[in-house]
Amino acid sequence: MIRMPKSVSKEAIESAKTSVIKKKALLLINKIKFETLNEGSCVQVMHIGPYSEEEKTIQKMKDFIKQNSFTENGFHHEIYLSDPRKTAPEKLKTILRQPIK
Repeated sequence: MIRMPKSVSKEAIESAKTSVIKKKALLLINKIKFETLNEGSCVQVMHIGPYSEEEKTIQKMKDFIKQNSFTENGFHHEIYLSDPRKTAPEKLKTILRQPIK
């Protein structure tokens, strides 16, 4: 997931997808979706480091959920704040989020 500013509309995303398909013929672009999530309460944490080490951070979130008598309420997801093509793995920033109840 990539968080979009409020100024970006679904129409803008669809227009960009059409443009990319015409210019680059990247058919996988059709898998991109523009969604609004209304997930309620969540546990979230900023993971700094390589994606391969996220599991340790996710486990800390799961421990927090259990220790505070919450239960998971849906799938965890990730919001990528860094571009892995331009950022060293140890400096990657990812928000890890788990809906709870």
